[in-house]
Amino acid sequence: MARPRSFDRDEALQAGVEVFWRQGYAATTTDDLARAMGIGRQSFYDTFGDKRRCYLEALRSYSRGEIGRQIAVMRGLAPLDGLRALLRGPADTEKARRGLGCLAVNAFTEHGGQDPEILAALKPSGDQLEAAVCDVILQAKTRGDIAATLDERRATRAVLTVRAGLMVRAKAGASSTELREVADFTVDQLSPASA
Repeated sequence: MARPRSFDRDEALQAGVEVFWRQGYAATTTDDLARAMGIGRQSFYDTFGDKRRCYLEALRSYSRGEIGRQIAVMRGLAPLDGLRALLRGPADTEKARRGLGCLAVNAFTEHGGQDPEILAALKPSGDQLEAAVCDVILQAKTRGDIAATLDERRATRAVLTVRAGLMVRAKAGASSTELREVADFTVDQLSPASA
């Protein structure tokens, strides 16, 4: 008869997210994960299967939570302010965390977008963010904050590409001032006077 779990699975997974976020997939060992989770190796295997399955679950959990938070912030503001908040996210993160970048972007850069399971783990949240950004851009067009002739799909892809670049730059040590300047410049380019 199996012993009942004596730890909180969600808390253990969050500890795993932190390890993968700090170290990446390749540099993380099963022992690193079990130690961070405060569980034994067998409990790790019984709960998460193996390192890869834990990683995929960590990516899904991180991206759902992080993207949901970012969308809520963006939608809680006027459209251009929401886009600015989304892009300023890496700059506004405390310095110690800023150097970690974004776990999802880190996964893409570590694996080169070639791993179908990683792509599948991140796609739902990525699609959700893309749809939300496009909606905000459409709202801004309706309000006259963005030129009516601006192609919202292209603008959405541009905003998301800049966002990913800002996260990579944050991980590389860019200052919050530099990151804010790029975020503000990007949003300013969407205004009718710039189009």
